[in-house]
Amino acid sequence: MTNLPAALEQIDKANTRLARTPIADRFTYELDPYTHEETNSLGITTAQKQVRLTLSVPQIGFGGWVFVARLVEEEAGYVSFCAPGQNLDGWSRPDTPHCDYSGKFRRRAKEVRAAPRRHR
Repeated sequence: MTNLPAALEQIDKANTRLARTPIADRFTYELDPYTHEETNSLGITTAQKQVRLTLSVPQIGFGGWVFVARLVEEEAGYVSFCAPGQNLDGWSRPDTPHCDYSGKFRRRAKEVRAAPRRHR
């Protein structure tokens, strides 16, 4: 419960960033308060109010493209993190990092965020 205000603030910030883009979806959430009880080795039971926050995942896309993965460059190569239900079958990383949209060379200091795939 003590982290809830900070979590809600981060969700609001993410939605504010989405509002500056042509992406229509926003993060939504559900709160499910409950009491967590724990009994220690002396038989003393403590109860703590907690809340389960379930966060939606907006469909991130642009002009018919949907971002399905995040690529992180490591020393040994790239590691891919796919969205649930997505994969990178049939996709190969280009020889040079570039943006298909702007045509510009794009090398991030830390990570490459997009592996777009057209809607089917």
